[in-house]
Amino acid sequence: LGLTWTQPQEDSDHLTRNEMYEQIVGLLGGRVAEALFLNDISTGASNDIQRATDIARKMVTKYGMSEKIGPVCLDDEQEVFVGNSYGRSSSYSGKTAAIIDEEVKRIAEECYGKAVQVLRDNRDKLDLLTQALLQHETLSRAEFVKLMETGEMPEITSAGKPRSLHEILEESKAEEEKSAVEETAPAAEDDK
Repeated sequence: LGLTWTQPQEDSDHLTRNEMYEQIVGLLGGRVAEALFLNDISTGASNDIQRATDIARKMVTKYGMSEKIGPVCLDDEQEVFVGNSYGRSSSYSGKTAAIIDEEVKRIAEECYGKAVQVLRDNRDKLDLLTQALLQHETLSRAEFVKLMETGEMPEITSAGKPRSLHEILEESKAEEEKSAVEETAPAAEDDK
């Protein structure tokens, strides 16, 4: 029938503090890699930094995961109509807002430090991954896992290799050209 079964995704609305920390570490990995290995940073990580900050802020204000703030929800900002524009109203003080900002920054900095440690500890694997991607352009999940577990370059067969966008476009172009030739061939035979 051509039906396939896929395992359901985990419930992303139910995360532990450690899982959220790991998400932030992962999101900051690109910025850390730039700083460590290129000795520079770029705007490329801006969306990841924004997402990491959003997670940290929710940990502090919505999920009660900050010891300084405690197990309270402070994520109750509501829009208020002010003149011709919308503003934000908050039910907590400026002092509490400053503590929230400190906690968000603390979480981000802890996660950044963890990302630095992970990338430094796994520099050899990062170098292997870079070589594999330069050689093969893409890796399947299984090939990536094998590379990380064994430290050996995966053997990629052309049948099992994921295709790049360039390869797909070239294949599509060749198929279109072949179809155009086949469509004109019967017309040429009819003219005889």
